[in-house]
Amino acid sequence: MLYTRICDLLGVKHPILGAPMSGGIAAAELAAAISEAGSFGLIGGMTTGGTDWLREQIRRVRELTNKPFGVGFISSFPGLDELVQVALEERVTAVSHSFADPTRYVAPAHTAGVKVIAQVQTVAQAVTAANAGVDVLVAQGTEAGGHTGYSGTLAMVAAVLDVAGDIPVLAAGGIADGRGLAAVLVLVAEGAWMGTRFHASKEACAGNWEKERMVHAGT
Repeated sequence: MLYTRICDLLGVKHPILGAPMSGGIAAAELAAAISEAGSFGLIGGMTTGGTDWLREQIRRVRELTNKPFGVGFISSFPGLDELVQVALEERVTAVSHSFADPTRYVAPAHTAGVKVIAQVQTVAQAVTAANAGVDVLVAQGTEAGGHTGYSGTLAMVAAVLDVAGDIPVLAAGGIADGRGLAAVLVLVAEGAWMGTRFHASKEACAGNWEKERMVHAGT
């Protein structure tokens, strides 16, 4: 069994986090399934359903599992402050912030007893997030689905590790199996952040045609 600081920090068996894919893809069922399997599931908090939908999803996860889980946000999403407040009120284990400076969200989360994860695509973003006091950094490379930066995953992980200090670093982008996880652990990353790999799972709220195309893409 693989065990890193992430396991202790988030209370999980495996150093794997399910990315909070937007558009309702990573809703309660997927987050709960990932957490129940011993990893860390995240609800994608960025949907048009607003605060009521998010609170419903958080409570649905708790009906499906008693394991730790979190909620992830795109930091430019409309109504973000209200959505984050719901996650803090519900005392999820962790919240993640992507694509913007997370500084102003760190202290309120820590006051609520919630860990903060920051996904970064540049060294400058990593330095800002580290200085803000986040608990985990996710170094995302261009191999990732959705919004990405300009550096490959391995190069990005190494660069972020150089500025992370004692903050655990996860790798994101192009990791789909144990070989990918093993590769980033060799870099001294402490786990993997995986989205597309879970997009094709039965619990993901996506069309079957999407899942079929992904499974048979040959990449």
